[in-house]
Amino acid sequence: MKQTKEKVSLFSSIKTKIILLVFFAIVVSTLMNLWTIIPLLQDSMSSTTQSYMKDVTLIAGENLDREMAYIGSESVLAPEQLGASVGGITIRGMESSYAYVVSADGTMLYHPTAEKIGQPVENAAVTGLVAEIAKGNRPETDVIEYEFKGAMKYAVYYIGEDSSYILVVTADEEAFADMNKIVKRCVESAGI
Repeated sequence: MKQTKEKVSLFSSIKTKIILLVFFAIVVSTLMNLWTIIPLLQDSMSSTTQSYMKDVTLIAGENLDREMAYIGSESVLAPEQLGASVGGITIRGMESSYAYVVSADGTMLYHPTAEKIGQPVENAAVTGLVAEIAKGNRPETDVIEYEFKGAMKYAVYYIGEDSSYILVVTADEEAFADMNKIVKRCVESAGI
């Protein structure tokens, strides 16, 4: 008996169906991995950056406290001296980062924008800290997020040992743009 071979169309063949199934499984697996990994990467990078900002702020604040113990608060909290002490503080890789100092009553003692010195602090996060100091509290150094003139900012504050000043090191949310580059690279390498 002679067997006849029937010609099977490309989309009906088992081989094509298996290839499509494998391709679909790879795409779904890649998407699930990205969906799982990207938030973990974002959290990890954010946590590391915030820890770094906190360390920088703590060191600078403790240095100001030591200077105040040696030469007095009046000298240390003068705008020129603060400019020399904290004016150069930035977070590496974050062009928008800078430090500023606010008095316990909410007056700007030092800011890279000279016109702000002597003016009341403008953001709600720091005015909240001023209110806590007025109640006799000294909040521990921490990271805060706030919106200022439509832009999200991240900041770390340090309140002086005598509660006479608040040192703030801040950076725009754009400072975390490296995470967006990583996400883009992951998506590109996945071929999606």
